[in-house]
Amino acid sequence: MGCAYSKVEREEAVRRCRDRRKLVKRLMAGRAQFAAAHLAYLRALRNAGATIRQLAEADACPPPLIRPPLSPSFLPPPPPPLPPFSPDEEPKGEDAKNLEQTTMESDQDSLEEDPVELKEDDLSMLRSLGSRSLAEVARDIDEYFLKASAGGTKVAQLLESHLFCSLQQLFNEGQGKKLKRWSLKVPLGGANAKKLGHHSSTLDKLLADELKLFKEVKDEEMKKLEFGKKVALLRCQETRKENWMVTDRTRSSMELVQIEIVSLQESITSTCTSISTHRDEELFPQLVELCSGLAEMWRTMYECHVAQNSLAPQISHLHGPSLTEPTTEAHIAAAAQLKDELGTWLSSLHSLLRCQKDYALCLNKWLRLTDCLPPAPGPLSIFRLCDQWQLSLDQLSHKGAAEAMERLVGKVRAVEKQLGREQQQRRRTRQVEKRLGGEDADGNGADGSAGLGERRRQAEEEKGKYMGSIRQSRSMINDVFKVGLPDVFQAMMGFANGCACTYEGVQLIDG
Repeated sequence: MGCAYSKVEREEAVRRCRDRRKLVKRLMAGRAQFAAAHLAYLRALRNAGATIRQLAEADACPPPLIRPPLSPSFLPPPPPPLPPFSPDEEPKGEDAKNLEQTTMESDQDSLEEDPVELKEDDLSMLRSLGSRSLAEVARDIDEYFLKASAGGTKVAQLLESHLFCSLQQLFNEGQGKKLKRWSLKVPLGGANAKKLGHHSSTLDKLLADELKLFKEVKDEEMKKLEFGKKVALLRCQETRKENWMVTDRTRSSMELVQIEIVSLQESITSTCTSISTHRDEELFPQLVELCSGLAEMWRTMYECHVAQNSLAPQISHLHGPSLTEPTTEAHIAAAAQLKDELGTWLSSLHSLLRCQKDYALCLNKWLRLTDCLPPAPGPLSIFRLCDQWQLSLDQLSHKGAAEAMERLVGKVRAVEKQLGREQQQRRRTRQVEKRLGGEDADGNGADGSAGLGERRRQAEEEKGKYMGSIRQSRSMINDVFKVGLPDVFQAMMGFANGCACTYEGVQLIDG
């Protein structure tokens, strides 16, 4: 029996079924990982914008930047665009008041979900706005991060992210941090889900069919071996001219095995048809919809990064706090938070692309092993679509975006260290001035005048070092906003546009 089982396991049909079963299991796990990486990236966008804004507003020492609770529709829709006006006109009177009110309340409102469209009027308006503070520009940058994140809602729904985890397990909520993390929720479905079926449910059906088919194919091969043995036994009995009752009993058992083989073959055909039906009538439309959603998402993100990049010239000409104004503990906390969130943004980008590539690769491997199944009527575009999807992802590179993010992370890390050095120098300067003040109050005689003068020179020297440290801190913070951020926005523009073109090209395969 052991030898027969081993022989069956080596049969081509059994091997293919076993490999397909494993691939479908990997595909189900890959969907969960893809959905987790997708949510993590959307979350990273939102938190990156919030921490950029938090650092820009640190001079005003505002309360922690806390978002309002999100509506049950997973992500809040993008904030409304700023009211358009001619580039040659400045908002005056009531218009300026309304513009400020609209901008200030955009984080508080829950709006209807509409596609994010950035018109040329929006961009020209952004370029035309005059004297503005760094905090105001950072607030606009933050709003476009919100729009970019909201652009991924459709894909999150298609991947059914609510089915596999809670965000408390996925993300570190961050103990003791000022920034409130996002609480993301995914609806249980929508019109497309009802029309196309749930993606996870389709994978569940495919796995059930693959498990059933694997068992049926193994049983068929075992029965074939059993039938072959009985045929050999009957020939031996006829050669030895055994009693007719013995040979008749062998023939009867052969007929029963043959009937079981036919029944198994019919069941195998039915299961294969079920797999191909789920593949062609459910999985294929879902993949088309997923690629369409990814194309829309990356196109929206490209437009948002274009808008953010258009704000970069304003950052370059801003007149922020004086270079001699000391920084505070709020700056240190904001820089540390920004460094962490930028690192999370970078790692989530790596993870998102890796999970997409792994998912497409696993899907393609499984599809190639289904080419022996009976096809459904019509052209099998699913093979062409998945081939193009995997090929396009293999050619897609995020190296430029990753390097720009790493440069920005390095700048923010240097700012954090410099702010720490500034605070240390501040404490040393105060200590020296405090000692000097005590000696002045005591009233030193002529004998102590030389020592007092030396300590005054030391106090002036420490004060000079402190002022130099302040100027360096301010210069490095300005460098983050004037050099680091525009560098990232330009790199992300190129990457997002490449992703959008990739998925738009994959869509053409279906067309």
